[in-house]
Amino acid sequence: FKGIQEKVSHEIDTFYKIPNEELEKIPVAHWYPKNIPLPKNADFAYVHGLYTARQLHSYAFLFSEINKIKDMKMKEMMRYVFSSTMNKVNLTYMENAGNSGVLGFYRYWKPSKSIELNVWTYFQKRFQNILKGKEKWNKYTEDINISENLRVVHGSVLELSKYVEEKSIDYIYTDPPYGANIAYLDLSTMWNAWLFPEILENQNIENLKKDEVIEGGDMQKTQAEYAELMTKSFEQMGKVLKMEKWMSCVFAHKKLEFWNVIIDACEDNGMQFMGSTYQPTNNSSMHYKKNPGNVLCSQRVANFKKTFYKSVRTKPDDLESFILNEMERAILERNGASIDIIYQRVLDRLLQTNSMGEAKKKGYTHLNKYLDDAKTFIFDTESNLYYLKHKTEQHRNVEKENMEHLDQIRIYVRELLSKHKNLTFDEIHKEIFAIFSEDKKIPLNNRLTNSTF
Repeated sequence: FKGIQEKVSHEIDTFYKIPNEELEKIPVAHWYPKNIPLPKNADFAYVHGLYTARQLHSYAFLFSEINKIKDMKMKEMMRYVFSSTMNKVNLTYMENAGNSGVLGFYRYWKPSKSIELNVWTYFQKRFQNILKGKEKWNKYTEDINISENLRVVHGSVLELSKYVEEKSIDYIYTDPPYGANIAYLDLSTMWNAWLFPEILENQNIENLKKDEVIEGGDMQKTQAEYAELMTKSFEQMGKVLKMEKWMSCVFAHKKLEFWNVIIDACEDNGMQFMGSTYQPTNNSSMHYKKNPGNVLCSQRVANFKKTFYKSVRTKPDDLESFILNEMERAILERNGASIDIIYQRVLDRLLQTNSMGEAKKKGYTHLNKYLDDAKTFIFDTESNLYYLKHKTEQHRNVEKENMEHLDQIRIYVRELLSKHKNLTFDEIHKEIFAIFSEDKKIPLNNRLTNSTF
């Protein structure tokens, strides 16, 4: 660190004595990621646009000196300090929040008033913090052989059994991404551009995004695709877990139906649900501060025990009738459903019954050909929802059952709100899970916020 300080601190100090307008006219003397596009929802076009001229010149000079370090461990530690500095020292920095828009709003957001922080000042601060952390780490691990007791794998959970021997793990703790809250790969663009530019080349990032377990993002993944990837993740975890051993999964999604997706996916793969516990967290995100009534910040930890091997999924005898039945149920349970909801329902059920391959082969997954049948379905152009043209007694029973579940939730929530004013979404979630703790699953097919209380 002292060697770098001697080489760059004076030069960076000189940059900050020159007005940005003048420095913009001077070519940057060292390499920097140029013309690397940011995600579509960013307020900046390119990575290099995230910095003032002084910041960009300083970063490029500092990075070039770090990359000259011959000791690989020291080089990696200094790259780590560099990456930590970039979090705040950019034009998304929010003075009031003391953080960047990247981690505050989960996108490359441009505040109305930009605050220009000094690259070297914050590099020093980050170095001191990381140095303290390293000292503690060395103290705690002085009697432990790290190389024999820790293994870090950079890979996808969808290929977990490729890296980890099947039936070899005693305990899994997983905190998966939830819905469209945070598009991690999109947000990593700035760091990848500087530290791992090869990830952004030759379609590597697109291949990674295909397997990323999220909703939305630049690839605009649907809720159905997200549920499918989540299910495949738990299938892999079930493979590597030993019999009679445990898996804990953090749940932090305001769409309660995903709780049921997790329960089904785990129990289909031999992991029996054994209960859950509420875990409050100290979340200071801008989303939560601005919308405590609609943003979930605390979490529930679900615990599962491996009690059997993967379930044998029974395939439906008449696959086409099975698909039509699921389409009808999706519409009935919501009193009208969008095409996305219908597709999600059908794809989920095909996965659960291990029928996806056969359905695709026979062309049954092209649901539009069924929805265009005017004898069965009606499309309302004002609401953009599909409805059933005629309802049988069986259809009316499905509607009745669903309304009973929905009314049950409404009654509990109304009672809560009558007793306690100004409840946060966290508090409502906690109470709902307490009420249905013995039922394992939430009797709800719609997200809670879609219900009218």
